[in-house]
Amino acid sequence: KREIPFDTLPFPVRKAIIRLKSKLPKKSQQIIINSVSIDTKLLQINCHDRVVELSNKEYEIATYFLTYHDRVISKDEIISQIYQDDYISDSTMRVYINKIKNALKECIELENIRGVGYRIKFR
Repeated sequence: KREIPFDTLPFPVRKAIIRLKSKLPKKSQQIIINSVSIDTKLLQINCHDRVVELSNKEYEIATYFLTYHDRVISKDEIISQIYQDDYISDSTMRVYINKIKNALKECIELENIRGVGYRIKFR
């Protein structure tokens, strides 16, 4: 069986292979931090083995908090990392954070550090 290097294939063939690979099912990755687990394939967060209902943006923000749980995260950092060029008001951001606090209250405490940002404490 002879293999042809990917970079020598004609462009339409390479493009077709890339499209095919993108359609293949992705492996599920579970990130477990204390009693919280994040399933990156199902886009869900579990708290004490219970699925937590979150919107897409709430999931992204919560995942960001959990990924960087060892430090304080500012609101500006969340906006630049999650929203990038989109505008989001302070009140909308507070609503998302409060929903995350309530949804994950059995597992974490999302502490507001006035004038700095937020920090996660695990329960």
